[in-house]
Amino acid sequence: MKIKVENIHLPDFQIREDIDEEHVEEIKESFEQDGQWNPIIVRPGGDDSYDVISGAHRLAAARELEWSEIEANVKDLNDADARGLA
Repeated sequence: MKIKVENIHLPDFQIREDIDEEHVEEIKESFEQDGQWNPIIVRPGGDDSYDVISGAHRLAAARELEWSEIEANVKDLNDADARGLA
């Protein structure tokens, strides 16, 4: 399903502390050439917001490309399960 990029946030338990800008640039190039092949994984965060579980670099690339929406799989996960999947 497509979700508004503005409604997706990084969770407090983010596994990677920093976003690798070089990797984001590679993803941006791929998105521009081929589109998005793999959806990110998010969980509901409340008030139409979502926490990204997997795909922080893809989300960063979509933001830099000024996409309004990104393809995402929504999983109903508790904190422990979300950390394990991340």
